[in-house]
Amino acid sequence: MKTNIRIMTSNIWGDYFGNPVTIREDELYDVYCRYAPDVIGLQEATVAWHQSTLFSRLKKEYTEVDVQDTVTAWYLECENDEGVSGVTNRPECNRQNFVPLFYKSDKYDCIDKGWIHYTETPDPSKCVTWAVLKDKATGASFGVCATHYWWMTGAEHDIIRTKNSAEMVALMKEIKAKHNCTVFAFGDINCYRASEAFRYLMENGCTELRALAKDTSDICTLHGDPVRGEDGKYRGTTTDKGIEYSIDHIIALGEVDAKKYYVITDQDALDATDHSPVYADVEV
Repeated sequence: MKTNIRIMTSNIWGDYFGNPVTIREDELYDVYCRYAPDVIGLQEATVAWHQSTLFSRLKKEYTEVDVQDTVTAWYLECENDEGVSGVTNRPECNRQNFVPLFYKSDKYDCIDKGWIHYTETPDPSKCVTWAVLKDKATGASFGVCATHYWWMTGAEHDIIRTKNSAEMVALMKEIKAKHNCTVFAFGDINCYRASEAFRYLMENGCTELRALAKDTSDICTLHGDPVRGEDGKYRGTTTDKGIEYSIDHIIALGEVDAKKYYVITDQDALDATDHSPVYADVEV
């Protein structure tokens, strides 16, 4: 039997820039409640976000994929490696998962899970949290991979992102072979559709859900930093750039019927973060 799924990815704008999460958490929670994804992957989940009411409220409705043992093991390994030990000495690292993955446990059972950090990418936030979920009603299974690619610009950094794609594809193929299911990957991959890193995904068996969907929005996912006003609140604005400038994507490996692919430009979403959340309605 088949199952219908709403998958969402959302870069929540980590508080690296004097942009406190407490001013923005209600807006994001309202967005997630309004669109009610079955699975949601977040990026830039700093310590402050993990400690926020956004997360505590989400955990009343969703289950977070628990990969903490794997995350902690990676940090401990780094601390024993002089070459990259510095990344774990920053207070914001705190051995937490920057790319958490949530799912509705009243609808799905998690039958497999994991976490990998991209090699040659020292930033601890550049990783993949993955799971295989089984629909309790239909028995249908599918894989989900939430991710965040390397971010800096320049040819040498483009090469790193392409390597990120190679590791992502290898993981997706491994999950698909083990569980005989369609696998989705989604997140901020920090590159356009015309980039080598994105082409690598397409040339190695993946499909862009936007290209398959019958109902789509063609708006760029990156609308820029919201501006904090004199009242202390953030205000974001829409972008006039098209989908070709998007850096947040949802892709699939395997058979899938994509019904809708939507970039959320509601005002509270624009106010809360520099990236518009994206969701896809699919059937597998």
